[in-house]
Order: sequence, then structure tokens, then C-alpha cells
Amino acid sequence: VTPVIESADLRLSSVELRLDGAGYTAGIPISADGQHTLAVSAYDTAGNVTVVSVVFTLDTPPPAPQGLAFVGSEGAASLTWQAPAADIAGYRVVKDGVRASQGLLPSPHFDDLYASDAVHVYEVSAVDNSGQEGAKTRLTVPPASVTLAGYGTTISGQQTLTRGFFDTVTARLS
Repeated sequence: VTPVIESADLRLSSVELRLDGAGYTAGIPISADGQHTLAVSAYDTAGNVTVVSVVFTLDTPPPAPQGLAFVGSEGAASLTWQAPAADIAGYRVVKDGVRASQGLLPSPHFDDLYASDAVHVYEVSAVDNSGQEGAKTRLTVPPASVTLAGYGTTISGQQTLTRGFFDTVTARLS
């Protein structure tokens, strides 16, 4: 919120602005949640003072969660993220455009069923105690599979595990 302050007096000498008791410069946005008091004191050349105070409350939506991380295995997935701030009632998780969490999640963690053969898009948002949902953090998980490309030592054209020093296991992630 950026307050607009106007004063009109033919003999205006000066204007003093105070936000929550501290000096304030017009044109600077106010972004801190909570109750605020903006006081404007107008002084004229005759020494008269007019003071107008406005009390208002800001309650902005929470920021998007940061550090969204995914750990998946065939059949199961786990999402974690950093809690963005205080005043959080919980979190919402959307998977592939459909809400995946029932109600609000109380902590920055979500377990899900997972199929690794398709692209999945997860979105996580925080909801504050006033019910305002903040911006979403998005994570796209590509399909993944691991195949055994080779193993052991080749003896007479056959791959064999000999439990020796030269045995290797080669995996391919796609």
C-alpha cells in the first residue's frame, strides 16, 4: 500500500508524516503485515496545526514456498519445502492441475503415489491464518527410468560377475 497524502492551505508551512510513531516519507510503499497508524501534521505560517490520523491493517498473502524438493521411487513420492513465514495455517499441493492434498497440510511435507513413466507437475502454496493463498511454487518432474546397460566382466563374449576388481555395473538413467 502506498498512501497518497495531500494538503491544501494557502499558508502551508510544512507537513510532517509519521508511520507507527516513526518518521515516514510519502511515496514509500508500506508492506509489513499488521495494524499501522499514519499521522499527518500540517503546519501553517500562523502556527496552527492540523493533525489527521488513519489506522489501517495490512494482511498480505504469504510468499511462495521456497526450496521445493522431490524424491521419488516407483510407486511413491515425497515433496518437501521451506516454510515461508509465520502466520501460516497450512499448505496446498496440486498435482497435474488437480488438488492432491485434502484440506491444508500442517507441515512442509507431502507424500504421494507416483508413476515414473509420465511427466508430473506439482504446485505448492501457503495459506495464511486469514485464508489467503499465496503464490505457488512449481516443480516439473520428468519421466525417469533406470536400466541395466551392462555388468561384470566380459568373458568369451558373455557378461559375468566374477566379484573381481574389474567387474563394473553400468546403469542408464532416461
